[in-house]
Amino acid sequence: VILVALIALLAPLILTTRTFIVGRLHEITQVEGRANRLLLLASTRVESSRVNLLRYLQDYAPSAYEALDDVEQASQLLTEAQSLTTSPAQKEAIGTVLIALDEYKGLIQEIEDARSAGQEQQTSRLLFQASRLGNDIGSRIEQIVANSERGVAEANRQFLARLQNRMLFVLVIYGLILVLSLVLSIVVERSITRPIAELTERADAFRRGDLDATVPVVGSDELTLLAKTFNEMIAQIRDLIGNLERRVAERTQDLADRAVQMATAAEVGRAAASILDPDTLAHRVVDLVQERFGLYYVGLFLTDPEGEYALLQAGSGAAGQAMEAQGYRLQVGGDSMVGQACALRRPRIALNVGQAVSEDRPDVEIIRFDNPLLPETQAELALPLIVGDRVLGALDVQATQPDAFAEDQIEVLQLVADQVAVAVQNARLFDEIETMLQAERQMYGQISREAWTRLIRRYPVRGYYGDDRGIVPLGSDGSPPGPDAAPHRPDAETEDGSVVAVPIVVRDQVIGVIDARKPPDGGEWTEREAALLEMLVGQLGAALDSARLYEDTQRRAARDRLLSEVASRVRETLDIETVLRTAAVEIRRALELPEVVVRLAEQPPETPAEGDRHA
Repeated sequence: VILVALIALLAPLILTTRTFIVGRLHEITQVEGRANRLLLLASTRVESSRVNLLRYLQDYAPSAYEALDDVEQASQLLTEAQSLTTSPAQKEAIGTVLIALDEYKGLIQEIEDARSAGQEQQTSRLLFQASRLGNDIGSRIEQIVANSERGVAEANRQFLARLQNRMLFVLVIYGLILVLSLVLSIVVERSITRPIAELTERADAFRRGDLDATVPVVGSDELTLLAKTFNEMIAQIRDLIGNLERRVAERTQDLADRAVQMATAAEVGRAAASILDPDTLAHRVVDLVQERFGLYYVGLFLTDPEGEYALLQAGSGAAGQAMEAQGYRLQVGGDSMVGQACALRRPRIALNVGQAVSEDRPDVEIIRFDNPLLPETQAELALPLIVGDRVLGALDVQATQPDAFAEDQIEVLQLVADQVAVAVQNARLFDEIETMLQAERQMYGQISREAWTRLIRRYPVRGYYGDDRGIVPLGSDGSPPGPDAAPHRPDAETEDGSVVAVPIVVRDQVIGVIDARKPPDGGEWTEREAALLEMLVGQLGAALDSARLYEDTQRRAARDRLLSEVASRVRETLDIETVLRTAAVEIRRALELPEVVVRLAEQPPETPAEGDRHA
C-alpha cells in the first residue's frame, strides 16, 4: 500500500516535469529562431545598403539616402535581435556589430560629403573602407547566427542532460524507498524476497540508463501491482524522453532548414544585385530559386507598361521555355494566381489544388489557373514584385507535393521576391540610362560629323605631303588615300609591309588618314613603330578637334560681337530717320555688301507668321 501511494505521488510530478520541459524547449527555440531571422534580415539590409551606395556613386541615385535608410533599418533589426537573445555573449557580439554599423553609417555620410566636395580620391578611399567594413559586418552577423544555432543545440543538450539526471535522481530515491520497504517486509514474508530483488535490479538498470528494463509480472498481490505500476512508469518515461529527443531533433532541423533558406535568399539577392541585363537577370533568378528550394517550376512575370497583362520573362525547365516561346501572358486581375497577386498586391497561395480550401490553413484562398504544360503541380504560390507603390510583376513557384509551402518558407520566398523586385527595377533603370546615353552619343556624333564636313568644305587644302624634299599641300585631287581608304578601327593596317595607313578618329568619326611609307631598304613596320604611330595619330586627332572647337568658338564670338556693335550703333539715337540711315550703313559695312536697302512698309502688316519672317 505504501509503495502504491509513493507511485501515485510521483506520477503528477512526472507529468508536470514533462509539461515544463516541452514549454522550455519551445521557448528557447522560438526566441532564438526569431533573433536569428532578424539577424539575417539585418545582413540583407547591409548588403542592400552597399548596392544603393554603389548606385549613388554611379549617379543612379541622387543621394545616399537609400543606403543610409537601409543601414538604419539594419540597426533597428539588430537592436530588436539583441533584446530577444538570452545569451550575454551574443548580446555583446551584436553590440559590437551595432558599433561597426554606426561606423559604416558615418563612412556613407563622409562619402556623400567628399563626393559633394568633388574629392574623388577621398571618395574612393572611403568607399574602399565602407566596402571592407560592410563585408566584415555581414561576416560577423553570419558568425553570430552560427554561434546562436550551436548555442541552442548545446542548451537543449544540457537541458536534456539535467532532465535525465533529475529523473534518475527521482528514480534512485524511489529505488531506495523500495529497497527499504522490501527489507522491512522481509521479516513478515520471506517469500517476496526474490521478486523484490528482481524489482530492485530492474530499477538499478533503469537508473544506469536502460530504458528497456521491465519487471516480470506474475501473480496478483501487492508486488505484482507494484511491478505493473513500475513498468507503466518506465514506459511513460521512455515515451517522454523519446518525444523530447524527437522534438529537439525536429527543432534543430527546422533551424538548420531555416538557416539554409535564409542563406539561399541572401545568395539570390546577391546574384540578382550583380546582374543589370533584364533578360539575364530573369533567367538567373528562376534557375537559382528552383535549384535552391527544390521546386517543380519557377516563373518570373513582369507587367506590361499599361498594367493589363503579366508577361512571362523567364520560366524554368522545358515548360518554361515553351511558354516563353509562345509569349505566355496572364491578365492582371484575372482568374490566375499571378493575375490576382498583381492586382491585390499580396501573395496568393494554393496549398492543395484538389481541395477548395486547405484543411490545415483555412485562411488560404484557392484561385488557380490550370496550365496543361505543368500537370504535376499540387501547390502553387504567387508573390507580387513591389517596389514602392508600383507592382512590377510576380514570382510564381509551384511544387509537386500538397501543402508544400509552410509559413516560414513563404516568408523567405517573399523576401526573395522583394529582392528580385529591387533588382528588376535597377536593371530597368540601367537599361533606360544606357539607351539615353547611346542616343546622346549618336546625336553628338552626328553634330560632330556635320561640323567636320563644313570645316573641310571651307578649306581648299585637305592635307600635306612630306618627304626629304619638303612639305607640300594636297589639293582635292591629292594622290594619298582619304579617310575611306582606312578602316574605322584604332589599329593600323599595313599594305605590303612598308606602307601603313592609320585613320584619324575624333569622337568615333573618321576625319582623315595618315599614310606612312618606309624606304625600300627600311624593312617592314614593327609592332612598336606601329603602336607609336597610332599614339601620335591619336594625339593629332585630339589636337584637330580642339582646334576646330576653338575656331567655332572664335567665329561665334566674332558674330556676337558684330551683332552687338550694329545694335549699339542703331540704338544710339531715337530719331527714326537716323536709325534707318545708321542701320543701312552699319549692315553694309559689317557684311561688306555692295548695297543695302532699309525701308518702312507703307501699311505695316499684322503679326506675320513665323515662316514669313526674313533676315
